[in-house]
Amino acid sequence: RNEFFPHANSFEMSDSIACPGEVIQLLNTSTLRPNGYEWQSNPQNVTFHASKFVPHPTMILSEPGVNQIIFITNKDNQCYDTMVKPVDVEAVKAAFYSLDTSNFCAPAPVKFHSLSHNADSLAWSFGDGKSTGSERDSLTHVYNENSGKRGFTVKLVATNRYGCIDSVTRKEYIKVNG
Repeated sequence: RNEFFPHANSFEMSDSIACPGEVIQLLNTSTLRPNGYEWQSNPQNVTFHASKFVPHPTMILSEPGVNQIIFITNKDNQCYDTMVKPVDVEAVKAAFYSLDTSNFCAPAPVKFHSLSHNADSLAWSFGDGKSTGSERDSLTHVYNENSGKRGFTVKLVATNRYGCIDSVTRKEYIKVNG
């Protein structure tokens, strides 16, 4: 293979930090006008839209971690050049529990514990029309009314500093008697 001048091949990304499933735009900014293109990733957990053989594809990264985006160009199937840039995929995982979930009498203080991973903020919805935001891993919510037979559905939405979001919902999770 004949090599281009060092770093004649170049590209830009719409983001160098992304959430799983986020679309990233890749932009060929090479100076020597190549006419052959190939995009790769390491590890190979990237989905390229349209084709990985075009100058400006979009991609979706599915797994958290640092991925190396590899851009290989050539001029008339010779004179190859390669450039590599990292993109960091930051995932967040929402999870919670409560030790007691039933046989409460109203008013019922219920303590919730977040087991969320990589979360910078938490938004709770308690199923009784009340919700709150929190950065704490534990909080207590007071249920002032009967849940009926079905119980209250509790939802937790976890967000990290990059805007990545995950949520978990427990249907009919908290049961409060009269």
